[in-house]
Amino acid sequence: MTNNYINNSYSNNHKWYIIQCASRYENSVCSRLNDVLSSSSYRGLVSAVVVPQETVKSYKNGRVISRNKPLYPGYIYIKCKLNDKIISAVNTNSFIVNSKIIWVKFLGFKGSNINSIQPLSAKESVTAESFAKNSCANAYSASNFSTNDVVTVNNGDFNNVVGSILSVKNEEAVVAVHIFNRYTPINVNIKYLTKN
Repeated sequence: MTNNYINNSYSNNHKWYIIQCASRYENSVCSRLNDVLSSSSYRGLVSAVVVPQETVKSYKNGRVISRNKPLYPGYIYIKCKLNDKIISAVNTNSFIVNSKIIWVKFLGFKGSNINSIQPLSAKESVTAESFAKNSCANAYSASNFSTNDVVTVNNGDFNNVVGSILSVKNEEAVVAVHIFNRYTPINVNIKYLTKN
């Protein structure tokens, strides 16, 4: 699950809202929103940005393959103290992902009317909080990893293999894994890494 608790200490007076984005770009947009909203100018306004995901198992060539997919394609949860500054940060930011411009906006936003954006109901908020807490342990961000960190790969041919990070850039890490009696560098998306 893609998410980051940016600052949990302010979350008592924050409410959950929904952000819309293009389907299949939820993780990239969430990561970029985390970068924008974790700056000091938004301190105290945002406590979480989450992409709710589910694990889907499929079979290929006689092997079980597990992958995460968004539970609600095209939607991201955000827990924040809604004001014009947050609305502007989300609605005026478009993101370039793989040479495509991805537009992002709060669900229900009409014109400049802040009252058109409604928070999630109490029941929906409990669900969102559950997603955020369950995925907090699995949260990934390039800032969570650094060179020489010992990690376990959690996907693909190198599932459960332990290695050491050689470099990290954006959402990709180069990890040295020990196979065939030597260290071999592999490229891994950081969402498939767990620190040891």
